[in-house]
Amino acid sequence: MTIDGLAEEGTVEVYKDGQKIAYSLGDEIKDYGHYEVVVTDALGNSRTYAFTLRFQMNAWAITLIAVDLAAAIGVTATIVLKRKRVFKKRG
Repeated sequence: MTIDGLAEEGTVEVYKDGQKIAYSLGDEIKDYGHYEVVVTDALGNSRTYAFTLRFQMNAWAITLIAVDLAAAIGVTATIVLKRKRVFKKRG
């Protein structure tokens, strides 16, 4: 996420989890946490915006989830097939 394009003169202060962080307009915000952005215009009027970045998926995370899902499906299929064989032998 980036903050850019202020419509008028002013300042921007960014807080992550309650602590002020160094931020310049156009920098990317990508760390997890709760953010508050305080925008103050030249007359001293301010507005606060809040948002939370819960997680960010990268290629490794998506691959890991896909591998885990495939493994879970494989284990489930194996269990189901073995149970079907057991019931066929008894019947």
